Amino acid sequence: MALAKHTIGAKIFGAFITMSAMIGLTGLAGYGVLSAAGDIAVTTFDGPLMAINYARAAQTDFTEMQLAELRFEHAGAGDRAAIAEEISRIASTFDDDLEVAAQRSFQADEQRMIAQIRPLIKRWREVRARGDIAELERLDKQIDEKFDL
Repeated sequence: MALAKHTIGAKIFGAFITMSAMIGLTGLAGYGVLSAAGDIAVTTFDGPLMAINYARAAQTDFTEMQLAELRFEHAGAGDRAAIAEEISRIASTFDDDLEVAAQRSFQADEQRMIAQIRPLIKRWREVRARGDIAELERLDKQIDEKFDL
């Protein structure tokens, strides 16, 4: 019986079990490292890049509102209702995009800029309803500067 413990087959079987355990532990450790690296990439890039993406989308929406406003100014009475509806639709998309940018922005200065843009847009809409072109142009410039920051 004592010889059975030390046979070549038993030694090979023991080495196989040891090697299998080492390979399994190495695989688990590798999976843990890759998972942690993925979490770091998501934390580092997903939030900030999505914030930038949606902020730029909001800026594009605002530019579309500006262009629609120009069309509104030069449109005939029959076309103005449709253009006003288009501006409202774009404004809704703008609000959604800016909200996603705010949710994905983790830095205080980014949050502050978004907080400054919201009342400017509200004022822009009010001034647009009044038809004060000079004030609209001033607000256009302020809003564009905030987006650039």
